[in-house]
Amino acid sequence: MKTSFYPTSGWVRVLGCLFLYLIFSSEISIAKQNTNFISLKLPRNIQIQIPKEWWLLGPNHERMIQTSVEAVLDISGLEINENQKISLIKANSMPRSTYAAVGISSSIPPSIMPSEFESISAADRRDIKIIMKDNLEKLLSAQGLKLVQFIDARIEKFLGYPSIITEYRRSGTKGSVFVQVIEVFTNSQELSINLSYRESEIAIWKPVIGKIRSSIVIGRWP
Repeated sequence: MKTSFYPTSGWVRVLGCLFLYLIFSSEISIAKQNTNFISLKLPRNIQIQIPKEWWLLGPNHERMIQTSVEAVLDISGLEINENQKISLIKANSMPRSTYAAVGISSSIPPSIMPSEFESISAADRRDIKIIMKDNLEKLLSAQGLKLVQFIDARIEKFLGYPSIITEYRRSGTKGSVFVQVIEVFTNSQELSINLSYRESEIAIWKPVIGKIRSSIVIGRWP
């Protein structure tokens, strides 16, 4: 008489699933430990993730971020002037021979209230593009740089808030640089998010900049 294994097959499946779960969980844990990003808490209830080896430039400090992924670098308590535009974070890529960067500034009150975007017409949108291009040319020229290509300036939602997103290419010391500026308008503050990378290093920095962008959290403030 043959011995049937069917009565125990259910246990085999359970043990097999448990084994796979343990392996999968272990792989996730290892992946988390090996990540190169760290979370930052910024003033005015903004959060962002950036590569932990990047060079961090901020109010009253300049440092390399050297910490484990589990830690959160909290610089939200820095004293800032509440009556003007202030820089929340500036960080550049490492090594310094490369170039990618992120910067976020905040202004209060916002120059445009979110409700005002509802009345912006098609003509207004065209004017915004013209104004943005003219201002960029003047600003870059004052910095000794050149506007290589004005790509676009459009109005869309970013994290649920009305925003003006401007994209352009500018000159750089070692080649052209792609820049995306996101102006975010909330009821209490206006955020300017600047993301950029050297185009010759696009394979390295485009996905990193994309991850940084998707990590941004805008919390309620005050």
